[in-house]
Amino acid sequence: MSTQIIYVLNANGEPLMPTHRLGKVRRWLNRGEAHWFGNSHTTIQFDRPVGNITQNCIEGVDLGNHLGISVVCTTTNQELYNGISQRDYQGEVKRNVKRREYRRTRRNRLRHREARFDNRKKPDGWLAPSIQHYIDFTIDEILRIQKFLPISKVILETSVFDTAKLTNFGVRPEDYTKGRLHGYNSLKEYLYDQQNGIDPIDGQHYLLSEMVVHHLQYRSQGGTNSPDNTVLLSRKNHNTANHNNGVLADLAKHYQSSLVNTKGAFLMNVMHLRLPKLLNNKPLQLTFGYKTARQRQLYGFKKDRNDLTNHVVDALLIANGNNHTELMTDLIHREKYHRNNRSLEKFYDAKYYSNIDGKVYSGKELSSGRTNRKQSRTYNSKRSERGCKKSKGRRPIRHQHHQFQPHDKILWQDKIVKCKATMNRGKSIQFWLPNGKTKTSKPSNLKLLYHANHWKIDIIEHQ
Repeated sequence: MSTQIIYVLNANGEPLMPTHRLGKVRRWLNRGEAHWFGNSHTTIQFDRPVGNITQNCIEGVDLGNHLGISVVCTTTNQELYNGISQRDYQGEVKRNVKRREYRRTRRNRLRHREARFDNRKKPDGWLAPSIQHYIDFTIDEILRIQKFLPISKVILETSVFDTAKLTNFGVRPEDYTKGRLHGYNSLKEYLYDQQNGIDPIDGQHYLLSEMVVHHLQYRSQGGTNSPDNTVLLSRKNHNTANHNNGVLADLAKHYQSSLVNTKGAFLMNVMHLRLPKLLNNKPLQLTFGYKTARQRQLYGFKKDRNDLTNHVVDALLIANGNNHTELMTDLIHREKYHRNNRSLEKFYDAKYYSNIDGKVYSGKELSSGRTNRKQSRTYNSKRSERGCKKSKGRRPIRHQHHQFQPHDKILWQDKIVKCKATMNRGKSIQFWLPNGKTKTSKPSNLKLLYHANHWKIDIIEHQ
């Protein structure tokens, strides 16, 4: 286990060098010379004047979905902070769609709605919400470290990709201004020409008006609108039943080898151009992945793509660390999640016993497969397989905001535990014990220490 350190701020809120002398920190707190800053009990702030002597600290950042951050003091060759920050970007797609639906519903309720027809122009420098969230989240995490550590320089590892060569390695210079849809009016026409009007499920030929565009990897799962991720299917085969019985999932596996996702490459190109302009409060330096890979080989760090600590090791090397750098803290894994549900109502589907195998299925799984009554039933309906109903469907509505929220720190029998969920309309609280097991108790037996504030934080000890 690494040595525990406490971050220090002066009376004006400016960061100083951290300390590992916990006894001295305790005496400062007992004598009233300092107080805890925030609710995490990892940072103190002096209430009296102190010196402002600091050392050279470099913040290394490994950009990506998992943001690796490391702070190395080059004077003492010590790592003062290392952590991984991430957020649920894929879930934002569904939540943004829901937000748009709720907003339109509210505006349609207005009797005298103000005319809006000349406010559709996007401002200069506009980015798609998903990319803008990436940039905002990255900047917030980089600046958060600078609130409790005296950073003298920031080093970012960026990359520049040629997205045209990722999809077509033999692209010619004159083809850069002519995309794959050049000469076609829409994506649907391009796919129809590539497939010759053949549906890959049944192998039959259909008219263009009888076919729809299907995403092999769903948009909610990070899929894009690129031609590699789309295919034309007939309206007859593009139904709810094939979505549930695995027919379309098998089709996606068949095309899996040809899928080329350039979303990450495009994101890195945007961040390479935007971040240096937005992070102008500290000296900034850019580095590239091939230099970090060379440092890995030099200092003997192995890389496992399934291990999250790779991002922290890369950040350590980016911050001019090496294999002799002393690790002063444990790995902090921070994951951001949405604060509240926009809908106070939840839907629980009814459960039925199947007449075929006797197993329990939801009403959606044993449905006719139609989402529109005008749609003809040209396929086998599973509604006839419904047997006895096991449980009725319900739509409960949450009427209040409970005190205990997921991942909050609470006190139970003089032990600090983490809240998991609020059940039975707030009458019982489920929480995690230090050994990983769960337990349920009444709210009267618990004491809230502090809210997680839409952050899930885990401490991982170094091996």
